[in-house]
Amino acid sequence: KTDLPTIQKERKQLDQLVLELDTAKVRLQAARQEDLSQGGPLTGAKVDKLVEDLDGMTRKVDQARDSLATDMMSFLAKDAELAGLIAKFLNFKLEFHSSIAEQVRLTQPKVETILMTKRGFPIFGSSLSSHLASFPCPVVLPTPRSCVSPGWSCWAWRG
Repeated sequence: KTDLPTIQKERKQLDQLVLELDTAKVRLQAARQEDLSQGGPLTGAKVDKLVEDLDGMTRKVDQARDSLATDMMSFLAKDAELAGLIAKFLNFKLEFHSSIAEQVRLTQPKVETILMTKRGFPIFGSSLSSHLASFPCPVVLPTPRSCVSPGWSCWAWRG
């Protein structure tokens, strides 16, 4: 979460330091031109100070580049670790779903066998006589003592 913002911040800092380094180089070049044209002890001291400043800026730029490179490599290493973990997770998920699919394949013939051996009992959208024909009752039309006696008892009790 913090790696990318840190890398972006260091990149901006490096860009700023590179601009400052370029400015220091331009100042040094201008001071050398001035020293060649005018000469004198003050311009020589100015050139020496600008050379030291340029060396300091060069060190800062190198340090910033090293720091940025280190953070980027660290981020890429974490990225590789995360990719490895995701790959392991996907393998576990594949194994899980494969085992579930195998269980379904083994269960499906059993369910089909049960469906083939069981008779359907139509309830809704069928007549009472066709519904009762599905049950092994000797009488097709209901009487109080036939296979619908629980229903008849409920109806009789109500009345």
